[in-house]
Amino acid sequence: MLCDSEGVLEAAITAIALADIDSAAAFFSDNAEITIYAASQTILLGGTYSGKDSVRKRLRNILASFDIARFAPRTVLPCDDGFRTQIDYSFRHRASGQSLDGV
Repeated sequence: MLCDSEGVLEAAITAIALADIDSAAAFFSDNAEITIYAASQTILLGGTYSGKDSVRKRLRNILASFDIARFAPRTVLPCDDGFRTQIDYSFRHRASGQSLDGV
């Protein structure tokens, strides 16, 4: 079976939406880099993470505090040697019950 890079990225996003971090991390190379852009009030979610293990750790940290209500690609565009995507998301903070939504 053949799959293009965009399809692989969408599969990784789907795994994250299902809170399956190990499967999501399997789609990333050892030198992968992700950047999570977040507003200042949600800075704990933001940052740049390099390497499969760093990506896995960051995703686990996020899911330790939040339940995922929605996590789906809105756009996927080529960027440099990889892709840039916007995610339509909604998280619920377990401790406070507050929702965090955005793109």
